[in-house]
Amino acid sequence: MMNMCPRIGVKLRNDAMELLQKESELQEIVQLVGSDALPEDQQLTLEIARMIREYFLQQNAYHEVDTFCPMDKQYKLMKAITSWGDKARVLSKAALQLQI
Repeated sequence: MMNMCPRIGVKLRNDAMELLQKESELQEIVQLVGSDALPEDQQLTLEIARMIREYFLQQNAYHEVDTFCPMDKQYKLMKAITSWGDKARVLSKAALQLQI
């Protein structure tokens, strides 16, 4: 799958790295004032980054299923996380517009 669409895989990787960088910056604010003080879109950024860290990056080398993950499965997992994030952002914006 990755060989067929290398640009898509690179874009997913770059998007994930960008989200993790934003999370790092937002964590400094969270340390000072707490996550409840952040706007909803920034809280969503933190949630998507947490999903990338916990579901995609975190692995257990001693677990028989988690030791190895094929590139196709990695691609689909990252695509699922980013698709969820995109849909959550759209719904969040729609809900905000309804409140105004």
